[in-house]
Amino acid sequence: LFRSAHAAESLGVLATIVLPCSTPDFIVQKLKEYTGCDVEVFGRVWDDANDRALKLAESEGWVYVSPFDHPLLWDGHSSIIRELSDSLSSKPGAIILSVGGSGLLVGVVTGLQEVGCADVPIIAMETRSEEQS
Repeated sequence: LFRSAHAAESLGVLATIVLPCSTPDFIVQKLKEYTGCDVEVFGRVWDDANDRALKLAESEGWVYVSPFDHPLLWDGHSSIIRELSDSLSSKPGAIILSVGGSGLLVGVVTGLQEVGCADVPIIAMETRSEEQS
């Protein structure tokens, strides 16, 4: 989220970021500090906000930027593993991740493959959503 807001501000373009009402207020307020960043709070959970973002993109002719489903994002996430590999003298015993949309997981898997550590186990957990509570 913050990277999108920063990129928009740096490029001098407008960005609309749609978040669910479950988003902590301090995150919404921090995003609003970026020049050219419009924040819309919509729906109870991420799926609601994402559906709204897709509809806005279609109706307004905007470009939709997925927060997790793009090869450039995965490559960025894989850099975590390259950096980890450069700083360790041996393979890690396991990688533990919190996942949601799967972008981080895809990037970590890719990174492990790139550095010859595809055999390192990954323990991935998804946080419980408000709907699951």
